[in-house]
Amino acid sequence: MIYNWRKNMFEKVLDLIKNQNMFLSGNVVGVACSGGSDSMSLLHFLVSNKEKLDIEIVAIHVDHGTRDNDARDAYFVADYCNEHRIRFQKFKVEANVLAKQKGWSLEQACREARYGVFESLR
Repeated sequence: MIYNWRKNMFEKVLDLIKNQNMFLSGNVVGVACSGGSDSMSLLHFLVSNKEKLDIEIVAIHVDHGTRDNDARDAYFVADYCNEHRIRFQKFKVEANVLAKQKGWSLEQACREARYGVFESLR
């Protein structure tokens, strides 16, 4: 019963992606991937369905340099990508320095740095 519910839900998500033309055939889709459960679930879903969607996946990891386990998160994402033959790009930003320079909170500096990375890749 649970399997059928999940299967139906995944099919509904795929239908939504297709019906909304979220991706065009042949698109390269960058997935912001922190290594947390949300971003890894999204990455896994898209990787599992990349043939159906006819897309290429690139995992993008931004190391903000704010936590002791930042490197571990990056290695986790890199290992997943290596195992699934997905392109992986890692970026290191100095969010603490940016926060001080701009007078921002650390959270805002992290967000702005991430957005800057994503914009430069777009």
